[in-house]
Amino acid sequence: MNLKLTVVAGLLIASVFPAFSLYTGLNEGVGLPEEEMAMKAALSFVREGPTYSFDGIAGTLTVIGIDVLESLPVQYVISISFDSRHAGYGDRTGQVLAQVITHHTAVVKIVNRKVVSAVLDGKWDELNQREISSGDGKPSNIVLSPESASDVAIRYVLPIQDEDGFAWKGSVSYAGSVTEISFRLLN
Repeated sequence: MNLKLTVVAGLLIASVFPAFSLYTGLNEGVGLPEEEMAMKAALSFVREGPTYSFDGIAGTLTVIGIDVLESLPVQYVISISFDSRHAGYGDRTGQVLAQVITHHTAVVKIVNRKVVSAVLDGKWDELNQREISSGDGKPSNIVLSPESASDVAIRYVLPIQDEDGFAWKGSVSYAGSVTEISFRLLN
């Protein structure tokens, strides 16, 4: 009887461990904190981006800071530093390059586990592969949440005289669309 009991117990224990390991494998990445997932997404983006891929020095990719913005959805701003073998940004194939080790700092913004912004050294938009203009006289594109856009519109409306009295009218752009906001002062 003891032999049967030992064999059954052994089979039971042997069958539980593989089932448990299968269950834990199915949940890979689920138990990770959002901050860690954001950090991994940012590191992956920089590592696979044209600037680091072109001539980034292996082993220099380092997370130097993580900021969590109090917003909905939550935004993670991850600062990453790395060194490259040449000056410049992006894929520089076919260009004459200065042979100098260049230190870069990337600031990557993650929202809902997706990269929405990536800027190198405050000069290069790594996401769109273009230089960031500085003071060229053109208005900058600022993306605001609908709530913030309404607050800005209320604070900075333009007074306009109409036939019945005064009305205030403003135009606010957010997330690629324009919303007209009008207020009327009643006499």
